[in-house]
Amino acid sequence: KALIEDVRFFDEFIGGKLGEGQKSLAMTVRLQPVDATLKEADIEAVSAKIIDKVTKATGGTLRVLCPVSNGMQRLLRPIYRTPA
Repeated sequence: KALIEDVRFFDEFIGGKLGEGQKSLAMTVRLQPVDATLKEADIEAVSAKIIDKVTKATGGTLRVLCPVSNGMQRLLRPIYRTPA
């Protein structure tokens, strides 16, 4: 939690190839370390926790995870398929 600076949903898609009763949700999670540069292992551990919590909360499945680096900040962009 201390690493997560911001969480924003930026896209919701319903229809197309997702199937009836399904939607796609995309979000950005901004990680901002306080005292050190994040290592890949740190990012992977935080990503796994976020994916697990969102999966349990929405009943969805992860479709794509796009990590992006911007200096010390890291952005995770998971996209989920969830029940509509």
